[in-house]
Amino acid sequence: MNLIAIDAGGTKTEALLFNEQGTVLRRELGEGMNPLNIGFDTACTRCAELIRRLGPADAVYCGIAGIQYFDEAEQTLRRMTGIEKLKVEADGMMLISAELGHADGASMICGTGSGMYVRMGDAVRTVGGWGWLIGGGGSGYLLGLRAVQAAIDEADGTGEKTMLSDLIAARCGERAEKHIAAFYQGGRPYFASFASTVFEARAAGDAAAQRIFDRSIGELVKLVQPIYRDYGAFTLVLNGGIFAHYPEYAEELKRLTPPDIRYIFPKRPPVCGAAVEAMHLMGLHGDEAFRSRLTQNLEHAGQ
Repeated sequence: MNLIAIDAGGTKTEALLFNEQGTVLRRELGEGMNPLNIGFDTACTRCAELIRRLGPADAVYCGIAGIQYFDEAEQTLRRMTGIEKLKVEADGMMLISAELGHADGASMICGTGSGMYVRMGDAVRTVGGWGWLIGGGGSGYLLGLRAVQAAIDEADGTGEKTMLSDLIAARCGERAEKHIAAFYQGGRPYFASFASTVFEARAAGDAAAQRIFDRSIGELVKLVQPIYRDYGAFTLVLNGGIFAHYPEYAEELKRLTPPDIRYIFPKRPPVCGAAVEAMHLMGLHGDEAFRSRLTQNLEHAGQ
């Protein structure tokens, strides 16, 4: 029995053809598929072509960033590929499965963007994750944007003196107020690259950076609150570059949320969770042994 697992983000995609023993038969890396970035039709075409390249499969699971806003995605991909056992979900769901198997839990992503994804029985739910124009609270993008804003406010004379100004100038090669065109050209990922200045300045005691940190972590705390209110204690998988590079951010989130929430950092790649969900479509159990074998296969393949 062959199955396909797809982890499709905004900038890159990882896809596997594998069998029920956890042996990776083929692996492909490619462009991102977020339909909010490239359009729904392009995302579906790209995904269907990838599935065809990987070869015949009994079941396919696609975890795609931004797909939760398109109800027709699953039906469209089934029609395009001819595969009936095909499931499409937001990419945050497979993060749960990579660590817990097909079980209840939640994941929070905090990288360039942010969002929380919850599975409780048959119910799936997102909190936040509405994209950078509407949401993104606590994300690397907003951390970086607020750092740049603080530097511009100091230059304008409307804000306080802050170490962020010098840190940003060192990164840009010029003062923030001279770098405006580059900020706009770089867009969201470029702003996110300045998130590091908030953590560096905060560690040195900068008051403006501390306020950005506190405001941003407060936005992530808000994502946790309705899930705890509705379900009580749960397991939360933390993922994304900000959590990975700045453990103090995760520690503060943990400190400000109920103590019976279990926090874990991922040990396995998201595509492993996509494989668990493909197994689930066939009534198979992606247990700890399966997840370990698949992860070892990926490591041998250069993961």
